[in-house]
Amino acid sequence: MGENGVYNYEVSASITITGTQLNQIIALSQVYQSNWYDLSFNNCSDFVTDVLNIAGLSTLGWIDTPNTVANILNGLANNTTVSNNTPKTNKSCL
Repeated sequence: MGENGVYNYEVSASITITGTQLNQIIALSQVYQSNWYDLSFNNCSDFVTDVLNIAGLSTLGWIDTPNTVANILNGLANNTTVSNNTPKTNKSCL
């Protein structure tokens, strides 16, 4: 996990979560940060699967690729497919 600010994205969705869900996502990110990245079993799409499940959105199983993540986000009512850049974080990442 590192600084991903100012990277381009092509699809996004706004999802409202509770404080408890936010704490679960933060704890999950710490678990992912302490594990080895593995393209097959422990990658960014796996992380998003877990986050979406915490947020209460069914992913219907494993997400294999970023394109599958994009398709799920495109299926949400409040999605956007306007290409944009992520904001630069105000917090330092290790």
